[in-house]
Order: sequence, then C-alpha cells, then structure tokens
Amino acid sequence: MPVSTIENVVEKGERAGDLLGRFEFNKHQWVRFRVLMQKMEQSLSKMNTTTRGNAIYSDLLESESDFNFDGYSYRYADADWRKNAAERLKKIGAAIHEWNDLMMFDGDPPLVPEPVLRVTPEL
Repeated sequence: MPVSTIENVVEKGERAGDLLGRFEFNKHQWVRFRVLMQKMEQSLSKMNTTTRGNAIYSDLLESESDFNFDGYSYRYADADWRKNAAERLKKIGAAIHEWNDLMMFDGDPPLVPEPVLRVTPEL
C-alpha cells in the first residue's frame, strides 16, 4: 500500500477518534427516544385509520371461512380466536383514538434528516 494511502487512513482514524471523544451519549439517547416516540405515534395513528376505515379487516374477522390455504390451516381459523382479535382491535383502536388527541411527539420540530424507524429481522 502506498505511504500516502496509509497516511490518509491514519488521518481519518485520528479525526474519527476526536469525534468519538465529543460524543454525547445522553443526547444520543434523547434523540433516539424522540424518533421512536414520534414514529410510533405516526404508525399507530395510521394503523388505526386503516383498520377502522377499511371494512375488509372486520369482514375478515367476522368471516365463517376456515382459513385453510394450500393445506395449511392457520391457527386463527377458529371463530373464538377471530372474535377475540376483533375485540382487541376495537380496544386498541379506542386507545389510539384517545392518544391521537394527545399527540406529544409528532408536533415536535422535525428532526433533520427525517429519521426512518424500521423493523428488521435479526441477523
């Protein structure tokens, strides 16, 4: 490796070390908390709007179908399970609807850049 390349790598490492020394963990945790809460409020509100305003979910849960697809019977084929799921959706929806009136984090000044919160599989 050329000497100039090695010197560039060393310089970058020194700059990174300087930045790491100024890292404020409490600030980092606070920003992550705000991102999580803001995205959770937005997602719950969107989920509530979708499930309440879309009859296919309630129709699906009230269906008499056996939910047996390609020989695989889903555990929620049972009518009691679907009834319980429908009741839970209503309770969750009521809680989210109440929460929407108290959106605390969605009104915060936007974080720049706009954060993305995603669910990913464990690697």
